[in-house]
Amino acid sequence: MSTLITPASLELSHRLLLAVGDCLEQHDARDVCRRLVGELAQASSAPIVSLQVALPAARQFATLGVLGFPHFASTLLVPLAWEPLQPYVHAPQPLWLRDRDEKQACVNALTGPHTDRADGVSAIVGDRSRHLLFSPLTRGDQIIGSLLLGSSEGGFRAHHVELCRVLARAAACALRNITRATVFDEHGKTHVVDCFERAEIPTTATSPAPAAGDLPTGPASPHLTGRQRDILWSLFAGKSNAQIAEDLTLSVHTVRTHRRHLLTAFDAHSSAELLAKARAAGVAPLT
Repeated sequence: MSTLITPASLELSHRLLLAVGDCLEQHDARDVCRRLVGELAQASSAPIVSLQVALPAARQFATLGVLGFPHFASTLLVPLAWEPLQPYVHAPQPLWLRDRDEKQACVNALTGPHTDRADGVSAIVGDRSRHLLFSPLTRGDQIIGSLLLGSSEGGFRAHHVELCRVLARAAACALRNITRATVFDEHGKTHVVDCFERAEIPTTATSPAPAAGDLPTGPASPHLTGRQRDILWSLFAGKSNAQIAEDLTLSVHTVRTHRRHLLTAFDAHSSAELLAKARAAGVAPLT
């Protein structure tokens, strides 16, 4: 009888957990992705790993961590609204791509208008014995990035699909506390991009600008942990404690505890008051 859990698999799991823990101390998405790709490659035995992160503030999807194909002088950026990208980032489960056309379509979606930069994965796309696995990274109902795995010769097996799902969850957890992303332009210069979309205040041409003393001072936004933000956004989506627990792989008791802490943080006495005060403080999920 074969043993499902081996010392090697335990070691890989331990390393991945340590890597995720290290990433929670990081706030730059590039640092997280570069730290994580090696561990994901080890855990999946995939020679090619690519991590993409959504940058809502810049309306772009950025490839910030790659392993197994050449890096580029500039960060690969694709518009978030790029139509071919949508079926992939909104996929409800990992996609197992084996057909050449399927693989090419996925690579084209991830490279957007810059398909000439996909030469590094052309061997996998053209080789029938190699496969791709693609999974979106989610936080509640929000797409925060994606994971792409490329196989060695012989392709993936059915259990790799579930493994990809687990690794995508680990990657999403590792990105939980990011606030910014460093990207490189075509000249190799770095730019820091805000990872979160800032709320825009609507104005009208007919309304006079208020005097400085008349400007309203809304409630300050309390500091929230990544997990508290996940749960708050799930509450905005109208989810119950049980649904949130299932989505975030938590116990219902843990969700209730976080919910109480959120009520305290916003000085609210009900869920309705909590959401109203969070919205007024500018803490609301992207729509």
